[in-house]
Amino acid sequence: MRLRVLQGILAVLFLVFLYSSTHPPTGVEPPPRRQRPKSRVAPMGPAAAGESSSGAPKRNLFEYGQAAAPPVMAVVEPMETAVWTPAATATRAPIKLVGLVHQAGGLRAALAMDGEVVLGEKGETVSGYTIVSIDQDSGVVLNGPDGKTLELRP
Repeated sequence: MRLRVLQGILAVLFLVFLYSSTHPPTGVEPPPRRQRPKSRVAPMGPAAAGESSSGAPKRNLFEYGQAAAPPVMAVVEPMETAVWTPAATATRAPIKLVGLVHQAGGLRAALAMDGEVVLGEKGETVSGYTIVSIDQDSGVVLNGPDGKTLELRP
């Protein structure tokens, strides 16, 4: 039943479309037909190209229109030269206490110097620093190459 109703509606729609396409509405004109634009390409041949009888063209094919205008030069004023001075950076301690190491020989200090970790014991000189004392609570006491005493806390 539904199929028959659907077929009937489709048939009516087809007939309406067919009628409207064959019978345009009255009082309405169809739009004017477009005409082809004329070709802008010039005819080929020596007479059409404007060449002389010698076959050489009248103009230089590699030269465009008019010559380019000379470039405009801007006046540049000299700038003052700024002297760059780096900001004062906090001086890092050249040596740091990394930790304390318990070994069979006794207590040793793990010291970081110039990116390397070095183990040292009391009385030993490491990179110019002499280890004066090592204690778990108070840390490490060093004598620097300049004679100053340096205390490193754990």
